[in-house]
Amino acid sequence: MAIQTLVSMLLCTACSLTLASISYASGSFSGTGRVSGFGNERKVDQFYEVGKAIYSGRLKDTAKIDYCVDTGTEIVALSRKSIKPYKKKAKQTLFENLYNCDNTEKIVAYELGADKTSYLIYYLDKRYKLKMTE
Repeated sequence: MAIQTLVSMLLCTACSLTLASISYASGSFSGTGRVSGFGNERKVDQFYEVGKAIYSGRLKDTAKIDYCVDTGTEIVALSRKSIKPYKKKAKQTLFENLYNCDNTEKIVAYELGADKTSYLIYYLDKRYKLKMTE
């Protein structure tokens, strides 16, 4: 009788150790090979992603454009340095001064349209941390 009690106590201790280790795990395991739980899901900024696709020319209805900006003295290719003067300015100023490098007389807003240009400017604002105002 004492041996049965000892064996049952050992089994209960082993069960409680297993349960204790399981209870500290977080998230759930799905059969697809991914572990999901709180905080693991990536939040995608759709405006940023659409603007990025427009900038890189990955949209099917939008051609690849080489972007230039007006620095005040000349129109130069878009880069971190050339877009710096637009930091903390209104988005409208960049909207009006963003050109196609192939034809510097054409503002990008005329080629893309206002809605796609808005996505593009949102992307540039986030990418270059311009902190532009509305």
